[in-house]
Amino acid sequence: MPPQHRDTALFEHTLEQAHDLADRDRTTEARTALDQALALWRGQPFAELRRHPAAQQETFCLEELRRTAYDLRARLLLAEGRPVQAVMAAEQLVADSPFRETAWVTLLKALCAAGRSAEALGRYEMIRHLLADALGTSPGPELQRLHLALLRHTWAQQG
Repeated sequence: MPPQHRDTALFEHTLEQAHDLADRDRTTEARTALDQALALWRGQPFAELRRHPAAQQETFCLEELRRTAYDLRARLLLAEGRPVQAVMAAEQLVADSPFRETAWVTLLKALCAAGRSAEALGRYEMIRHLLADALGTSPGPELQRLHLALLRHTWAQQG
């Protein structure tokens, strides 16, 4: 099978298209492309070669691309005015990657857009404690700015 017809190559190509469409504010088309890319995902990549170092590296890269796709998908759902679906998508990503701050930003924004501002503030405290306890650090600047905007009730202006 030619390399360009492998699921991994199709996934990467379709994900690239989705990013391009998102950059041009074509959110619905970008989300559709993401859904197509994610539909190619079946199980763990290279499962039969999981002990081989090259397969481990490739698996890590593909898993990170998948998380990036889910992250973008949640942001696109929010941009489309679908906060409930964005909350569900961001919740899944946060569960899968609890230290991924971009997922937390999307989750907090989606919660606010869904009318759940108090929950968003509570979730900020969760990530703040998680980062402090596990890594001895504080949330990054984007999360901190969003937290301040939530406290000031100006979160919608944060885009």
